Amino acid sequence: NCLHDLGKNVSARRALTRALTLAEERGDRSFVAWSTLLLGHLDRKAGARDAARARYRQADSIFADLGDTPTSRAWVAFHEGELLVEEGALEEAEAITLAAASAPATDGTARLACELVAATAKLARGRRRAAAELADRVARDAEAGGLVEIAWRARTVATRARAERAARRWLEGRALAPPEGLVDALSRAE
Repeated sequence: NCLHDLGKNVSARRALTRALTLAEERGDRSFVAWSTLLLGHLDRKAGARDAARARYRQADSIFADLGDTPTSRAWVAFHEGELLVEEGALEEAEAITLAAASAPATDGTARLACELVAATAKLARGRRRAAAELADRVARDAEAGGLVEIAWRARTVATRARAERAARRWLEGRALAPPEGLVDALSRAE
C-alpha cells in the first residue's frame, strides 16, 4: 500500500506478487485473498479492468470459503464499487457498496469506505442531495474516527454535490445569480 501510495506501482506489484507466492507456499488462504485483492487494485489503477474484476472475484471467493467476516467482503465490494463507478455502472456500484456497508458486523472503516463509493455513485447519477447527505455523514464519522483520507474524499463529494446543485438551480433560472462561493467550492472539489 505504501509503495502504491508513493506512485511506485512496479515495486508495489513486485512486493504483492512475492507476498502472494509466500502466502500460497505457507497455505495462508486469508493472506492469499488480501494479496489478490490488492493486486486487483493495482490492475484497476493500470487500466486492466478485466484482470481487476477477476482478482476481486477470486478474493471474494476465498473470503467466502474461509467464512470470513463481512468486513473482508466489504473491502471487496469497495474495490468493485470503485471499478463500477469508473465504468459507469452506477446503480450496481451503489447497490453492492450499500449492501456491504449495511451488513451486520462490518467494520467501521470498511463501512465508511463503501458508503463513500455509494455517495460518489449517487452524485454521478445526478442524485446530488442524497449524495451530499450521505457524504456529510461519512465525513463526520470518518473525522471522528481519525480516517483522514476518507473524510477528505467525502467532504469533496459533498462539496461537489452542493456546488452542482446550486449551479443547476442558477442555470435553470431558479436563482437570480450564481450562488456566492460557487467558483471557490468547485475549485476546492477538484
